[in-house]
Amino acid sequence: MNIKEAESLTGITKQNIRFYEKKGLLTPQRNENKYREYSNEDIERLLQIKMLRKLDVPIEHIQRIFDGEDQNEIIQRHLDNLVRQKNRLEDAITICSFILKKSKEPMDTQAILSKMEELEQKGGHFMEERKSINERVILVGVCGQEGDDTADSLEELGLLCGTAGAEV
Repeated sequence: MNIKEAESLTGITKQNIRFYEKKGLLTPQRNENKYREYSNEDIERLLQIKMLRKLDVPIEHIQRIFDGEDQNEIIQRHLDNLVRQKNRLEDAITICSFILKKSKEPMDTQAILSKMEELEQKGGHFMEERKSINERVILVGVCGQEGDDTADSLEELGLLCGTAGAEV
């Protein structure tokens, strides 16, 4: 089947199918006219890629699974990472909620730092500075739009991680 049929069967765009091919995740046969010919195995692989990408598994990890590494090990490490991300978000939500409860009052940096220290004593960790733009996006997404007082104030606090559900 051709790329249009593969797109229709999998719901993956032609551009993404070509991208996965370029990354080495897929190697369809070529016909005499040099057009890609997708087999049923190629379609199954595309569906596996789709499922794993929907779970936010990185392309590199998918490649390692396809190269024969232990799928359960890779998925377990990914699950552990997702749980850490969830905990960081829950902690960020806790601090953001605390700040919003106090929004009518002038910002009490000491009180906020005190709450953060309480979380740290329960196993939380606050980073001094963000290491990637992704963390800024998470912070702004959880706490408000860039430029609003909440996001700006939290930027000064740094991003926290690690103690899901701790009360503030």
